[in-house]
Amino acid sequence: MVVFSGSFYPWHGVDVLLRAFAEALELEGAMRLVLIGEGSTKADAVAMARDLGIESSTEFTGWLDHRAVTQRLAEADVGVAPYRPVEPFYFEPVKVLDYMAARLAVIASAQGRILDLITHRVSGLLVAPASHEELRDALVELVRNAGLRRRLGEEAARSVPTLGTTARELLSKCEAVVSTSRG
Repeated sequence: MVVFSGSFYPWHGVDVLLRAFAEALELEGAMRLVLIGEGSTKADAVAMARDLGIESSTEFTGWLDHRAVTQRLAEADVGVAPYRPVEPFYFEPVKVLDYMAARLAVIASAQGRILDLITHRVSGLLVAPASHEELRDALVELVRNAGLRRRLGEEAARSVPTLGTTARELLSKCEAVVSTSRG
C-alpha cells in the first residue's frame, strides 16, 4: 500500500502522485493508494482519480486522528511526499518524518530540507519535483522489490532525527551565531 498523509494544497503535488500512481497501476496491477487529509485541492484530486480510472484502487480518508494515522502508516509499505518545486523550500516536511518513523520506504521530491533527511537509495528514493515519470518509476521499483522497500524503511527509521539530535543541531547553530556576533 502506498500512502500520502497531509494537506491537499497545490504545492503538495497530489495531482502528480495520482498521475504517477495511475501509470504505475497499469504496469503493476496490485497496488492501493491511501490519501489521508483535507485541503483546497481535495475535490479536484477525487475528480482526477475518477477521471484517471483509479478510484477503485484509491481511498480518500479525510482527516484522521493521530492514532488512526499511525495505524494507517503501519499498514502501508511506501510513503510519498511529491512536493512540487518550491523556492525556497521553507517548511519542515513533517510527512517525511512520519513516514521515516513508521519504517516506510519513502519517495520524496529532491529539494529543501528533504535533502537533509533522505539519502537517495539509502534511506529513501528522491525524485525530481513534479516529475510524475520519476515518481511512477520509483513506485514500480518499490512494488517489485520488497527487499529494497524493507531496507529503505529500516534505514529511514534509523536515521529519523530525534528530539535530542534536533536540539543539538539548534544549540550548535545558536552557538555559531553567538560566536560570530562576538567576533
